[in-house]
Amino acid sequence: GSVFRTCDFFGVESLWLCGYTADPSHPQVARSALGAETAVPARRFGDVREAVAAAKAEGRFVVALENCRGAVAPEDLAPRFPALLLLGSERFGLDPDRVLASVSTGAAGSWSLSNLAPRVLRGDFAPGFYVEHFIKDMGIALEEAARAGLKLPILAETCELYKQLMAQGSAREGTQAIVKGVARYNRLEWKNMIRGWKLSKVDKVKLPETISAEDDSQDENQSKE
Repeated sequence: GSVFRTCDFFGVESLWLCGYTADPSHPQVARSALGAETAVPARRFGDVREAVAAAKAEGRFVVALENCRGAVAPEDLAPRFPALLLLGSERFGLDPDRVLASVSTGAAGSWSLSNLAPRVLRGDFAPGFYVEHFIKDMGIALEEAARAGLKLPILAETCELYKQLMAQGSAREGTQAIVKGVARYNRLEWKNMIRGWKLSKVDKVKLPETISAEDDSQDENQSKE
């Protein structure tokens, strides 16, 4: 939101959005932009490479705002216009490959994290266990809990998220597709979130193969049920 206000003040032609950046319609952006999101046109790109390619095709001078070795001080820069100023991924800057490796073997580790997170990062939502079957099982658990006079708010919220995911066409995908539901809940594209996490190393990341042949065969058997 503050970037929209800054662009409005300086009369910027347009604000280009990519990666995990929220759209102007996101409630938090609207609250902080204070109307500037309607005054400054926004363009959406899948990732920073796409945006830079478009800028170069339009003959724009491309410069990135970054504190690194070899950087040029702003007062020493001789910009040319039209120009594209890149504001990078300071918010996260995380390599998902390393994050997964660091948490999957500790107290936060689990079978789902070790086996399904790599699939999510590859964009693989093939079912091991269908979303629609998971909803059925959660529904049974909630019904039995209600009969016993118990409230399970976390399970109920999880079930609701999966129902929304199923309504969006993911009934026959694996349970790891919940990342799509979380992304939509935050008005983001899950692919853009992943790209935002690894913009600087997207070509270098090699995801660990943590799914064994035995696990794959179990998934295939379950998918046929």
